[in-house]
Amino acid sequence: MSTRMSSLLSKDFISSVLCNLSADNVSALINHLRENTGAEVDDDLQHVAKSDLLPVLRPVQARKLLMARSNHCNTARGVSPGLQNRGDPVRSNITWVHSFQVPWSKCTLQLLKAVEEKQIPAARDIRQLIRHTISDIFNHTRKPTRDNLRAIARKIIHKSPKSFADYINGQVVDDGTSSIMLMLESKKENLNRIATHHQPKLSGQMSSVAQNMPPPSTSQQTVRKPSKSAMSYGC
Repeated sequence: MSTRMSSLLSKDFISSVLCNLSADNVSALINHLRENTGAEVDDDLQHVAKSDLLPVLRPVQARKLLMARSNHCNTARGVSPGLQNRGDPVRSNITWVHSFQVPWSKCTLQLLKAVEEKQIPAARDIRQLIRHTISDIFNHTRKPTRDNLRAIARKIIHKSPKSFADYINGQVVDDGTSSIMLMLESKKENLNRIATHHQPKLSGQMSSVAQNMPPPSTSQQTVRKPSKSAMSYGC
């Protein structure tokens, strides 16, 4: 079986499309597709209808998954996502988020070693990971939604759940998805705020130039009218 033939039925793909679906519900959906609809490979999903998904998904979730399936098939056939999804930002978002790769190669060796050994990375290394990730996200959009960032946070955590989980007194209290998502969101807002601050304000510059120009001379301000005596000369 090829990689493409298994990806649509994977937890990673479904989680990237349905960001708010819990891990248990993702597993239940995959089991439902295989056991109740008979879908075993990606090509089988072409024959899955919205009504087949409603026992385990809400209507909007079912539409999102079917839309993502269509995008995936178009990409595999060489159809440009940009052309296929023009005018449909929701579909376009799903496409780039699903294909997004966490920039591990840009990270420090210390972070990669911690992740490999399932240890908690240093805070400075996590901040660098967040910075590199947002930089790559900006190649797609400068306004990723929270769902986009949550899906990407899950991609990060999937690498090593123990390394990015939230702990209190040594006990895991959360898988870390919300924490990583909020860090990504904060970095996004800071960078966008800086970019906005440094944009040239042409109207303000023009006003400043106008204010610094010397006032027009008296001869420019008024036109001297001839005196009455000059007007009556020779009469």
